[in-house]
Amino acid sequence: MSPPNHRVASNDQPQSRKHIASISVVVAVVVASVGIWWYMSPGRWLQQAELILVSDPAQADALAEAAINANTGKLSQAWLIRCRAQLALEKPLEALGAYALIKQPDQCAVSDWCALIEEAQAAHHTLLTDMALSVVLRLGSERARILTIVLPLKANTLSEPEVLELVQELRRLAGTSAESWRAIGVTEQIRGRFAESLEAYRQAVTQSDVSQRIGVSSRRELAQLLIVLGQFSAAEPLVAETLDAQITCSEDQLRLAQLRQATGDQVNAEKLLNEVLLKEPDNLPARLLRGTLFVELHQLTNAQDDFEHCLRVAPFHDEAHYRMSQILRRQGNSSGAAKHLQESRRVANLKLRVLEINRRRETSLQDPQILEEMADVYDALGQSNSSSEWRRAAEALRKSTIPGQ
Repeated sequence: MSPPNHRVASNDQPQSRKHIASISVVVAVVVASVGIWWYMSPGRWLQQAELILVSDPAQADALAEAAINANTGKLSQAWLIRCRAQLALEKPLEALGAYALIKQPDQCAVSDWCALIEEAQAAHHTLLTDMALSVVLRLGSERARILTIVLPLKANTLSEPEVLELVQELRRLAGTSAESWRAIGVTEQIRGRFAESLEAYRQAVTQSDVSQRIGVSSRRELAQLLIVLGQFSAAEPLVAETLDAQITCSEDQLRLAQLRQATGDQVNAEKLLNEVLLKEPDNLPARLLRGTLFVELHQLTNAQDDFEHCLRVAPFHDEAHYRMSQILRRQGNSSGAAKHLQESRRVANLKLRVLEINRRRETSLQDPQILEEMADVYDALGQSNSSSEWRRAAEALRKSTIPGQ
């Protein structure tokens, strides 16, 4: 005779299975509900928008707009996504409008700010680049990365004490980062501190390989500075190294031509420049250098042709105007020489005016009148697209508050 407890367990088994099954259904429903909620949540929309921002900016913009309309707690993050998306869609005015609505810049990741700066640079949106740089400079995290991006771009507009303090900070943080040492080199060169610039570039070269893009760019810049300083023997191996690298361009041939010209090898310098201009007829640095070389060879007609070509491509090129004034003076055309010299000085003064206005903007970022002044300067430089951009920005600034100021 079987024990009673065996019979009871047998009777309870179907009920237990039913109970387990019902629990499983509840769990599945809960998991599915959570999944649906997560998929449909504004936070999820922002994540999706960030993932597809580069590949599908229009859809990313729509998702960010949906998150904003859903009253998400990450409004600044959503507006930054919209700003980047509008920039990618080639809508600079809309990008500025979205940017103006970023009320809490520190809510956004440093990497997203860095991406905006790089994208604005690539789109030649100088105003948006500058405003984003001013904001990111005040963020506390990832200082080495921030300073590496900011310093070369703002070395001309920040005050001397500010630049000095930031350079010293990046020196402490740079470690073995070739990118950071290169940024220090560029900044010190802009400031005219050539000994410090050479030391920083050499650190960047030491910390990188010529097979890397940063390694090539560091060697190029170090070689260029050595050529400018007349240290040709030190520049020669660096120029040869970049020419042998996989990442090479006409800029490397141009630098070798500079070196050949500086050491008196005019025949090979001209040959190199001819090769560059055969591929890139509108390469202005190559045109200017070849024109200068023709002057040295007393081929004034050829030199004039090169300088005139530069001015057809870039009518407001101050150096080309100056070179033309020299040619015309040697040809006895004093009135033509005076005209080009006057234009050269005018354009050079306008460029200095741009720097002066940018310095004022550092302390008056909410003053639309300063933006209007910048637009006037770009009009005088013949850059109507840039002028329009600054005027639109002035109008947008009058209607809203720039974040983080």
